[in-house]
Amino acid sequence: MTPAEFFDEAVWRETGECIVWPFSLDRGYGLHKRHGEQLAHAAALVVRVGPRPPGHDAAHLPIVCHNRACFNYRHLRWATRRENLLDRNLDGTSNRGERNGHAKLTAADVLVIRSRLAGGDTRRRLAANFGVTMDCIRFIDTRRTWGWL
Repeated sequence: MTPAEFFDEAVWRETGECIVWPFSLDRGYGLHKRHGEQLAHAAALVVRVGPRPPGHDAAHLPIVCHNRACFNYRHLRWATRRENLLDRNLDGTSNRGERNGHAKLTAADVLVIRSRLAGGDTRRRLAANFGVTMDCIRFIDTRRTWGWL
């Protein structure tokens, strides 16, 4: 069965379960050019719900589905980029903080840094102590990063 045949059949399934894209993936999402979309879950929304509203992305419903390869329209909605990012935070699937593969600090480190800054310690000394740049400490201090703590 070709990807197009699979999509055309599977998009009409009525189920509460995930319908998983078994072909090419892009960052975990089903890669399928169809109905003017590049990804299977967005194409499924076009077919089952209607065209993409301006400024919206195909988003998996929070709590319902955490499977990027799923293209069951019942697990999807059109959402703004901000709504989609908030959904990731709600679901706990965001890669912010320690979950980020590039993170050098833990949440506990950040709390210690803020406490020491409040006590008068310098950004330069903290940067040296924690092995990060002074900009990193400044961003923590101004809550540009780790602002949710």
